[in-house]
Amino acid sequence: MNGKELNAFPASLEVLEKVEVEYEIFPGWMTDTTNIRKYDDLPENAKLYLSRIEELLNVPIKYIGVGPDRGAVIVKECGLQLQ
Repeated sequence: MNGKELNAFPASLEVLEKVEVEYEIFPGWMTDTTNIRKYDDLPENAKLYLSRIEELLNVPIKYIGVGPDRGAVIVKECGLQLQ
């Protein structure tokens, strides 16, 4: 807002209406992912998109929904070790 980055969603509608959204455009993938169950099998552009989300949020992604069914989920190894 006014050239400054906000760290949280504004609580005020007056502030919100002055916000200019910053967004990034990524190449898509025209591949059906509903039967994919391994992260490595995802299209490269999907992996780039997910990596950017992890980078922006500074949180590893563990679960990736790839379809409407309950079992349409990829469990991604995050490299974290539980002790």
